[in-house]
Amino acid sequence: SKKLLTQAKNAYDEAYQFLSSDDDLIDMYHYCLASYYVRIGDIPNSIFHCEKAISLFTKSQNFRRLTNSNIIVGNQYLKLKNYANAYKIFNNTLVITEQNNFLYEKRICLNNIAFIHMMENSYEKAIQYITQIPTQLLTETDFYSYALCLTQINDIEKGLEISSKGKDVTTTPYYKYIFKACNQYFS
Repeated sequence: SKKLLTQAKNAYDEAYQFLSSDDDLIDMYHYCLASYYVRIGDIPNSIFHCEKAISLFTKSQNFRRLTNSNIIVGNQYLKLKNYANAYKIFNNTLVITEQNNFLYEKRICLNNIAFIHMMENSYEKAIQYITQIPTQLLTETDFYSYALCLTQINDIEKGLEISSKGKDVTTTPYYKYIFKACNQYFS
């Protein structure tokens, strides 16, 4: 795997010679290189190249790639526990997702903003974001986050409802156990 990553980096270095003069491709170079740095765990370089890609995608109005680049940067800030920057990025990206009807990316932004509020023990605010996730896109992790917030504010009635819905959509034994435990807690 390390050999493949080294080969990938060498290919990126060679590609730069050709792509640096092509305005239509240099944005994808930075986007792909940022993804490479995410893969090897180099957060500063992934942020650096994502920000370059973001600037170029903003200029070309490539909103799909702009959204994805913002999500990458936001996730990197989450890894650094820099919640203020992550919140700002996900909140700004949320506007783009709504303007362009990017439902899946909207779910990611809402979920991450809710997570930030959970880390700050602001469970009511987290719930406000979780409940904005389109129903058809709710996953077992979303239901778990929602149920966890409800345990923190001790909303028994809603907690029973959400842990029951979570149990219905889950396919993972781990989450089945979690929702069973949530049901017992709320009961």
